[in-house]
Amino acid sequence: MGVRPYLIPPRTANLQSFTASGTFVKPPWAKMHYVVTGGAGAGAGGGFGAAAGSNRAGGGGGGGGAWVTGLYETANVGATETVTIGAGGLGGAAATDGAAGGNTTFGSLQTGYGGGLGNGDSASGTGNGGGGGGGWLQVAFNA
Repeated sequence: MGVRPYLIPPRTANLQSFTASGTFVKPPWAKMHYVVTGGAGAGAGGGFGAAAGSNRAGGGGGGGGAWVTGLYETANVGATETVTIGAGGLGGAAATDGAAGGNTTFGSLQTGYGGGLGNGDSASGTGNGGGGGGGWLQVAFNA
């Protein structure tokens, strides 16, 4: 059958994913941009550790980051957009609060807010909270 050359190359949706901060560069042929941002999860609060037979309590879980979607015409998206990926919040040490998750942004157009911190138990102890997951961003565009 041989090679069949296309007079105009076919265009399909294209996807760029970011798991670290960077710069989005707009393709010259894109007409629409579908952006999905995910804020980072927060860290859990540290628990209260005590001697065997004593009351022990765990810290509160950290909140999950927000998932935000947006559809933008290419005229509303800059030639480049700064992408900031939020960091996951650290878990709290014994009886201390965890840290809030970081925001994930697509320029000034869209923000996926990070999760709220988990509260630590109010007494001293040895338990530690777990850290939150990192943020992410995806941009899909087509002609």
